[in-house]
Amino acid sequence: MTVNGAPIIPTQDVKNLSRLSKCFQKLRITGNKGVKLCLSSCLSLASVLAISAEAIATPVSVDEIAQTQANQAQTAQSPTPETIPTETGAAALRLQPFFNLNYNEGAGFRGFSSFGGFLPVFQTPGQNVTFIDGRVSVDNTGDFGGGLQAGYRGLLNESTIGGAYAGLDARSTGDRTFTQVGLGTELLGENWDLTFNANLPLDNARQVVASDTQAINPQFVGNQLAFDEQQVDQIQAAVTTVSLDGGLELFDFGERSSLWGRGGVYYLGGEASQNSLGIRASLDYRVQNNLRVGLGVQNDGVFGTNAVFSVSALLGAPAKRPSDTEENSQARLWARAAEPIARTNTVLVEDRTDVSILEASIIAINPDTNQAFVFHHVDPTTGAAIAAGTFEAPLDTIANATTIATANADNIIYVQAGDAGGAFTLPDGVDVRSVGPTQLLNTQFGEVILPGSGSGNLPTVSGTATIGNNTLVSGLAIDPAGADGILANGEGITIEDNTITNANVGINLPDIDGTVAIVRNQISNTTDDGIFFDGINGTDNATVTVANNTLTTIGAAGIEFGLIEGDATANITVANNQITDAQLDNIFFDDIEVNAVATITVSDNVIEAGDVDPLVAGGDGIEFDNIEENANATITVANNQINNVAFEGIEFGDLENDVIATITVENNQINSNETGIEFDNIENRANATIAVTSNTITVANEEGILFDDIENDTVSNITIAENNILSAGTEGIEFDVIEDNANATINIVNNQVSNVGEEGIFFNDIQENATAAITVTGNSITNAGDDGIELTLIEDNANVTATVTDNTITNPGANGVRIEHTADTDFCLALDNNSVTTPGGDGFELVSNGAGQFQVLDRSNVTARNVGTFNPDDIDTNADFVEGTAGVAPCP
Repeated sequence: MTVNGAPIIPTQDVKNLSRLSKCFQKLRITGNKGVKLCLSSCLSLASVLAISAEAIATPVSVDEIAQTQANQAQTAQSPTPETIPTETGAAALRLQPFFNLNYNEGAGFRGFSSFGGFLPVFQTPGQNVTFIDGRVSVDNTGDFGGGLQAGYRGLLNESTIGGAYAGLDARSTGDRTFTQVGLGTELLGENWDLTFNANLPLDNARQVVASDTQAINPQFVGNQLAFDEQQVDQIQAAVTTVSLDGGLELFDFGERSSLWGRGGVYYLGGEASQNSLGIRASLDYRVQNNLRVGLGVQNDGVFGTNAVFSVSALLGAPAKRPSDTEENSQARLWARAAEPIARTNTVLVEDRTDVSILEASIIAINPDTNQAFVFHHVDPTTGAAIAAGTFEAPLDTIANATTIATANADNIIYVQAGDAGGAFTLPDGVDVRSVGPTQLLNTQFGEVILPGSGSGNLPTVSGTATIGNNTLVSGLAIDPAGADGILANGEGITIEDNTITNANVGINLPDIDGTVAIVRNQISNTTDDGIFFDGINGTDNATVTVANNTLTTIGAAGIEFGLIEGDATANITVANNQITDAQLDNIFFDDIEVNAVATITVSDNVIEAGDVDPLVAGGDGIEFDNIEENANATITVANNQINNVAFEGIEFGDLENDVIATITVENNQINSNETGIEFDNIENRANATIAVTSNTITVANEEGILFDDIENDTVSNITIAENNILSAGTEGIEFDVIEDNANATINIVNNQVSNVGEEGIFFNDIQENATAAITVTGNSITNAGDDGIELTLIEDNANVTATVTDNTITNPGANGVRIEHTADTDFCLALDNNSVTTPGGDGFELVSNGAGQFQVLDRSNVTARNVGTFNPDDIDTNADFVEGTAGVAPCP
């Protein structure tokens, strides 16, 4: 209501009512602090409600309006300097728009930041305002949301503002998007408020993010396995919320700052996992009127107990409130009409897992054949020789179960612990599983653990287990008393989690094809091989895995592959096995030949042969004997630990007769009695690409790394790099003979060679029309017993270029670098930036006795470009040596 254009607030003896409120708030009560706080708050709220009720109940009469006009007229005639014109008062009460920058943490949402604003659309200053309150937000994971509310606030009486709003919110969780309608009402006093909010999700408030079906409660019934089908849904559900909250100014620190307390109750329902009541309380510190920080706690049955945090900056809003005087009481009250709506400005979403049983007592089916599994039960303790083999009536031995098992019909013999009898022969397509290891069965719902499995108790078998195509043997303790433990022929064979003792051959596979897996077996005390493969030939296409087995005290080879030949294709992995005290080679590949294609990885095995007497037995750590006759082999030997073997650590025998071989030997740790890594013969048109890198080698009696013979029209690309040869009985790295039209590119780079009995790096004989491009660079050689680096016997029409650069040679027993040329063909040497310290002979000895030229790149400066004495010391002018030209044959 206005009179003469000025806003009028009905008066009800404001002074007396204000005193009543303050009297209630300052009431002192002795006793429990919690009671005092609760009663004080209740009395404060009661006083506010009493004031509001009295103001609303008392109408404004015409006489009062007239009296007010008279008072205003009288006041207008007074010369009091504090008089404010009516227009100025109205302008001061006009609400201005502002922006709102927030961050919130709480329950039912990820922490989010928001930017929004308050925009008055229609207003009568000091009386009412229609406004829009909106925002956009982004949470801590980068997902967006936002909302828009339209609201109305109006003056109910001189101490109370009433309001209502309605709007929409939206939120993305990254997986789904949710929307809700928000409704609310509010009462705002100068130093108190009361709010009611309701948020009602729209559309599909419960959304499935991910779903899976599982088999649970497996149990045997007769000869079948049954289980329940369970559906597991990952759910996001928007929660219906209804809340009633109140706030009270606890401390007023002046025009800028204050401390408020808030508390309330709320209800969660709708698509929430349960209907729940919650309580919350918080403190809101207003650093200044437009900067606020809140901290609180809440508890409910859906989200549990959570801390609540908020910070809000009102950009463009006044930093301070009107001063607390009677003249400003209207302005202080009406300033609250511009505050943001007190609500949670996002959609609360519950993340949960919903589980339901779709179907009970489903029969397990093999997903590959779509046929039901058939179980034949063996219980050595309670079973009988003549029984149905059901779970309720088991048989007594595996052999008896094989007589009723049907081949290739998804039959499984399931064995309890105990004496399961003697030797048996499995029909094709039949599995034997025991309760010892955890048994995973692939069904139409994925893998299911068989009931009773995982006990660790293996049934015993006193004879050979003979198996064929598409069979599995898992969890048996086999003692065949000198016969083979398991004899397997065919394809689709899996042998896992067995223990085999006192066998001839632990696992014997004389003729295989297809997929074969030998994993997690323990084999000990055999008279012959631990695991033996033979007969991958013809058109066989075999994929073989031998992994995680433990072999101890093996009478011959630990793991042996016999013949891979005759157009066969083999993909073989031998990994993570532990082999202790094998009397012959620990891992042995005999012959890869006659057009066979083999891809072989031998990695991460641990080999220990400390108790093998090298005078009686012993073998290599890992050996490939022959790769020949048009075979194509890709071989990786990596990350193995080879300790105390009697012969070579890693040995390759013959690469010959048109073979194509790509071989990588890397990151192995070798401690051997004889050569650490040896390649015997690369010959007869072989094409070999070999990398020996990053190995650590300790050798008692022979070479660290040896290439014995490269000859007869072969093409070889060899890299020896980053190896650490800690000690060797003779040479650190040796190439013995390169001859007979062989073509070799050899790079020896960045190796560390120390404490070797003879040369650090040694090329012994390059002859008979051989072509060799040799690079020796970046190596560190310490305490070599003879020359640090030696190239000798370059002869008989050999075509050789040598680059010897950036090597550091310390304390060699003879010369640091010695190179001898006796060939009829020209030879070129690049010798640069090498350092020789404390040699037993010369730093650099160069010998030219051949009919061909001994060319030296930058001959005139070669003594200056290397550290160490030279023999001859006049090499820059000596007629036995010729200036070479880079890039002009024979110089590199």
